[in-house]
Amino acid sequence: MMGGISGRDGLERRISVNWRLARRPPAIPRDAPAPPWCSTPRSEEGRLTLFIIAVAVVAVAIAGFAAAQKTLYDDFVISAARFKATAGVQDDAPVTEEDLRDLPEPMARHLRFSGVLGRKRISAVHVVHSGRFKPGADRAWMSIDGEYFLTTKKPSFFWYGKVNVVPGISFIALDSYAGGSGRMVVKLMSVFRIVDDGSRQVSASAFGRAVAELTMAPTFFLDRRSVRCARAGSDQVRCTVTDGDFSTHADLFINADGSLNRIELMRYFDRGNGKATLERFTGKGSRPKNFGGRMLASRMDGVWNLSEGDLHYVSFDIDRVDFE
Repeated sequence: MMGGISGRDGLERRISVNWRLARRPPAIPRDAPAPPWCSTPRSEEGRLTLFIIAVAVVAVAIAGFAAAQKTLYDDFVISAARFKATAGVQDDAPVTEEDLRDLPEPMARHLRFSGVLGRKRISAVHVVHSGRFKPGADRAWMSIDGEYFLTTKKPSFFWYGKVNVVPGISFIALDSYAGGSGRMVVKLMSVFRIVDDGSRQVSASAFGRAVAELTMAPTFFLDRRSVRCARAGSDQVRCTVTDGDFSTHADLFINADGSLNRIELMRYFDRGNGKATLERFTGKGSRPKNFGGRMLASRMDGVWNLSEGDLHYVSFDIDRVDFE
């Protein structure tokens, strides 16, 4: 019995020792490499360096984009100011009922509503707007902020718009007509050129846009050198507007109270791949508001009346208007 007990105790002691050894973590040689998931001072330093480089690159890119945007905007302001300096000014004499006597009744009604009587004719306009832009029928609306400079003695417009695609990504659009020439420029992040077109078709379309935008300067339609108007309906006036080689027929529809309902004219619509078709364009005015004593639409919507259906692509909220 004693022999049996002693043998059993020895076996139990061996089992106990082996169990403790089995539970002890294996020894790691001092010169063994660290597992990849373990950080070392050197690896931490490398990651910190890469992070600092990445932050620096992003900061430089942001500063570069901001500088490019400022340059584009400054060029826009300078170009508009240069043309304005050569465009001349309208007669300072205040508008009277005599000036409206020979106009078609709907146009006279509109000018009275606009508050032109007793004020001098407008020579230049500066407009600031916000709103929405839709680049295609199947595309989502995007926010837009923009600015116009207009002249009336020599019809012109210069427009700068910033479209926010997603947070941090935008493109700048510059559109203009002045001195018989139009141009459209679009740049992603103010740097990467997407469009730069000053073709004859773009110039013709830009002239049509200039006429539509000049509804923000109602006394423009009193200028007999550039504009001839005839009644085309109880609330409709057809105005033929000419500037150099360009001429267009613009139909203005006037509400009963004299506010502008809409303006319609033909412009070239860009269908991509260098193709453009002549289509009807409608500029819809709404929400009349007093801007410096003149009643103008505070909401302007742009619609292409295409054969495949209307494309409502801009909706501008007029935030500020300054007259000269």
